[in-house]
Amino acid sequence: MNRNYFQTPPVVLNLIIINVLIFMATALLPKAGNTIMEYCALSLGTPFFHVYQFITYMFLHANFEHIFFNMFA
Repeated sequence: MNRNYFQTPPVVLNLIIINVLIFMATALLPKAGNTIMEYCALSLGTPFFHVYQFITYMFLHANFEHIFFNMFA
């Protein structure tokens, strides 16, 4: 059996790590979490909207189940 078939590609592994780190920062650090949500969450139609939010909002998750099932898929 080829063992390389079941390995996670490095790009996917790095995305999972980034998502988990940002989730932990928003969950465990209240001040930093609020700042991250303010600047990175997608805020269409508000004065807080910035173009980069189309990318950064993909790294934010609401709770453990949300991040678990997104990273599992």
